[in-house]
Amino acid sequence: MQVLTSNGVSNSPEWKTIAVATNLTGDIKYSLITSDHNGWVKLDGRSVSSLMSTQQAQASVLGFSTNLPDATNAYLVQNNTTLGGLSNSNTKTLTRGQLPNVTLSASASTNVAGSHNHNYTDRGNTSYEMTRNGNLTNIADDTSGTYQTSNAGDHSHTVSATTESINGGVTQQSLDVRPLSMSVNTYLYLGL
Repeated sequence: MQVLTSNGVSNSPEWKTIAVATNLTGDIKYSLITSDHNGWVKLDGRSVSSLMSTQQAQASVLGFSTNLPDATNAYLVQNNTTLGGLSNSNTKTLTRGQLPNVTLSASASTNVAGSHNHNYTDRGNTSYEMTRNGNLTNIADDTSGTYQTSNAGDHSHTVSATTESINGGVTQQSLDVRPLSMSVNTYLYLGL
């Protein structure tokens, strides 16, 4: 970058080149680039010892002496925890106490007009039994006809049920709370 300046001695301005640090150690960015580049190191949880010596020193200044943070499936937040540390998770498990306290109950009954009869048809059949002396004897009703049971049995039924509170006694399941997202890589600037 160049700036127009006056040296204070004469009125003739002069152009001076100044160095501007475009990236500072500790800056973080997202990128679709898949590998380290121009001093930017991917936050993939790798060992700090795998970095160039100058980058190791910068990582140490930032508090990373063993491993870099792993930003895989993580969202960046400022939440008063250790810088580079991970907190929370992408799933939540609701406890029974977090569910509404709902108790279901039901009751039903039939009316007493339950008196009824049934028709049935007897086709008639003849069965024989051989007696000890060798004679055949008819032992079944051999007449056919349509008959009706007697009209009786007026009755009712009552059914009632009450459940335990919702979700009682079942294994809790995790709930994925991650929003729809686009996959990118997260980089930390440690210089060259």
